[in-house]
Amino acid sequence: IPAQVKRIDHIQHSYKCQHCSDKAPADKIIKAPVPKAPLTNSLGSASLIANTIYQKYVLKVPAYRQGKDLRRMGLPLDHKTVSNWHIKVCEYYLSSLYELLRQELLKLDIIHADETPYRVLDSERVKDYVWTFLSGKHTEKPIALYHHGSRKGAEAWDFLTGFSGYLHCDQYPGYLRLSKQDVTLVGCMAHARRKFCDSLPKDKARESDVTSVANQGIHYCNQMFRLERAWEDLSAEERYEKRQSE
Repeated sequence: IPAQVKRIDHIQHSYKCQHCSDKAPADKIIKAPVPKAPLTNSLGSASLIANTIYQKYVLKVPAYRQGKDLRRMGLPLDHKTVSNWHIKVCEYYLSSLYELLRQELLKLDIIHADETPYRVLDSERVKDYVWTFLSGKHTEKPIALYHHGSRKGAEAWDFLTGFSGYLHCDQYPGYLRLSKQDVTLVGCMAHARRKFCDSLPKDKARESDVTSVANQGIHYCNQMFRLERAWEDLSAEERYEKRQSE
């Protein structure tokens, strides 16, 4: 059965109690209960709005293409309406959950952070960034949160206000101020390995030279990563002991 859009009309009856109204300064009106709409004065039902969010953020179908598809099914919607649904739903229902998860994340001893640029149409900034803040993969209750903004260090400072622990990140200068706020910056070996790769000569014959300092650095990192994968299921204390011995 192909996907279809159904219109459901909820008829709400209102009643006036004449006896109560005669004795009160204002009319006494009683209304029958109706299902609460997710957004006031909107034809978007919870299932329809949830489906547009799923289409965009899981299946990567942009709002304008969703609008065309909905129009083919008989629902005249434009992409601005779909985008507005997403914004309003986040404001009304998801922002409190996001803040709750942020507070839980700040209680952890270890947080990972990174930022990456992406293109935003009609943005006032030259580049827009998505910051990622997440718990370690061995955390009992994993949390991953995204933050949209510029690449200014203030984005990380504001988000991590109240955090004291280890921040696993690259050496982008925007993080350095956090070291003055009871935050210990932990370097990333994957970023260190990348610099060895960048240092390899472009000459294929020299690139395969195992005696070069760059290749030695890459080999050393690969050994560490291989060991870490083997110890993945151990406890933090056991991994520590393995690192000291091997």
